[in-house]
Amino acid sequence: MSILKAVRGTRDLLPPETELWNYVESTARSVFARYNFGEIRTPVFEDTQLFARGVGEETDIVSKEMYTWEDRARAQSEKAQSLTLRPENTAGVVRAYIEHKLGETGQLQKAARILEWVDQRMELRAAPMQLAELAATITGDTKALNHGTLLATLVLRALACRLGTGRPKTTEERRDLWDRSGVIVDDLASRVLVLNLPADGDGLGEWLTSAKTYGTPFYVTLHQLITMPITVRARQLVRACENPAILRRAAGQLGADAQPLICTEGQPSTAFHRLAAAITKTGGKLAYHGDFDWPGIAIANGIIARHRAYPWRLATADYETAIKNNADYVSLAGTPRPTPWAPTLAAAMTTHGRAVYEESVADDLITDLAPNAGVG
Repeated sequence: MSILKAVRGTRDLLPPETELWNYVESTARSVFARYNFGEIRTPVFEDTQLFARGVGEETDIVSKEMYTWEDRARAQSEKAQSLTLRPENTAGVVRAYIEHKLGETGQLQKAARILEWVDQRMELRAAPMQLAELAATITGDTKALNHGTLLATLVLRALACRLGTGRPKTTEERRDLWDRSGVIVDDLASRVLVLNLPADGDGLGEWLTSAKTYGTPFYVTLHQLITMPITVRARQLVRACENPAILRRAAGQLGADAQPLICTEGQPSTAFHRLAAAITKTGGKLAYHGDFDWPGIAIANGIIARHRAYPWRLATADYETAIKNNADYVSLAGTPRPTPWAPTLAAAMTTHGRAVYEESVADDLITDLAPNAGVG
């Protein structure tokens, strides 16, 4: 009995070749997604007339490259339908585009109107606008700009290009991008943890100053920063950390004597960026420390670049010392990141393959937070 083989003119894709195909396809999807191209998938067969009329009956596609059959279930009826395996996909995609009225959604026009509205408000320095209010004003639907909608995706991509930032991937990145464009997503959920940062201003400024008197940690929301603007006292050195355990220990050990400290609690929130901007606006300096892992390095890159922050004990020597002292660590994982403030740091981290978290070097950080300590 003869062995069944693939039909002549076709071939199987087998490992490891399929890995190459998967890589090319995933790369293409990533590039298309970056520019907001969506995927249309059509059936593997269509009505024969789609190709005969759409491509042309005299073309090679119709005369030589089509596999056509009668729909068996309808072959005996008056509505017998001729079906064809698609020889190419253009005709099918155009059919789907027209059938589902994809050109009539008006999303591009709405996106353009929203961007014009945002531009006008920014030029006029108008007060920030709630996202739902903006959506209702332009579209009549308060949920039209909710995360995941095509309209929100279009507008956010445009705003990111305008500001020269990457496509937002996390909730905080989306909130921050809206906020930088004068639109507020959720001003109560976004917050920043603060220790000993006195400020001037009614309400929030008074609360921060009072919290400093008692050396107690204080949460500041984006809503408070917007509705009760503060002026941070001029030319202050304010340190920033990634993990709240550092701030908690500083409050416990140093209390009201600790130098000002704010905390990102992981990815920086919109509230964090607003407060950091208020610090640098009055000539203050921000000094940042985070985890020695790739996500921590990415956070450091963002804060240093955006707020002209100083690296705080983030040099190669600080990492090497932590390794030498057998600081608690886990294996380094994730995508390597550059460390422009310390060019040899990324290479050292890759060589050792260890991630060192802030809690492991807390003693040195607490020393730097003591009264009259230097930048560190």
